[in-house]
Amino acid sequence: MSSTSDSNSNPLIAFSQNLAEIAENVGNSLVAINGQRFPCSGIYWHEGLIVTSEENIKRSEGVTVILPDGETSPVTLLGRDRSTDIAIFKTETSLPIAPIDSDCELKVGHLAIAVGRDSEKGLFVAQGIISTVGDSWRSSLGGYIDRFIRLDINFYPGSGGSALVNAAGKVVGFNTTGPRRSVLTIPAATINRVIDRLLETGNINRGYLGLGMQPVYLPDSLVDELSLNHRQGLMVVNVEAQAPAEQAGIILGDILIAIEDTSIARLRDIQAYLEPQNIGKTLKIQLIRAGLLKDVSLIIGDSGRNK
Repeated sequence: MSSTSDSNSNPLIAFSQNLAEIAENVGNSLVAINGQRFPCSGIYWHEGLIVTSEENIKRSEGVTVILPDGETSPVTLLGRDRSTDIAIFKTETSLPIAPIDSDCELKVGHLAIAVGRDSEKGLFVAQGIISTVGDSWRSSLGGYIDRFIRLDINFYPGSGGSALVNAAGKVVGFNTTGPRRSVLTIPAATINRVIDRLLETGNINRGYLGLGMQPVYLPDSLVDELSLNHRQGLMVVNVEAQAPAEQAGIILGDILIAIEDTSIARLRDIQAYLEPQNIGKTLKIQLIRAGLLKDVSLIIGDSGRNK
């Protein structure tokens, strides 16, 4: 019996063959990136551009990639954004552009195929499922990620920056390590947005306050005395010299409870105000000092000027 008739009659053979074809097709657009903190993969995203996970980037000079044909080629770092874990390299080598789908509707239980390239072993594939799909979220550094996508999949060495491929053979993002060694995917919509900004500026500066804070619960007596509608805030534990917060008059021990009349209780509540487009804008901050309410105006600084 021929292999064609076997695949037609046996769905497992057909599935296996389709999976191999998907890996081969996407693999033509994948490279292995050398000289980094950890082995990682890269995706040929646009003409002359390779995208990968920023957390794996150890240095910006002397970086090379292993191409699908096994040849080594130099690349140049064009930009990186730690907050969204995205880095882009420029290459003079032309490869097939990865088949990107930035509008893919992912659901829990969908097949997850991670395709990457190792500098020594070549192309590799891991198969699992999408275990969680959620709305937009912010990373610990405040980066805006369009969808929360977590995978139940084996994460081999070199999987950072590997392509998440759907059952249609389209790349819907790249894979990276999340908290507690979970596997997360940075979606294509986020990658496209950040690439545009990185190509303009080379980096993405975020808003800067110059504050160290930690969440605290307010005593019931203080909540009642000040007629507050919430019981949490952020206590200032550090104020950087000459930072926007110091210039606004914020001091150690202040408890921030609202920004622009919106209650705040967690650090992520502040991060939303620190997007690049807000640099230079004035924030109205309400805080508690010595048991009394106080309003201050703070001009958001530029993180790039304070490195």
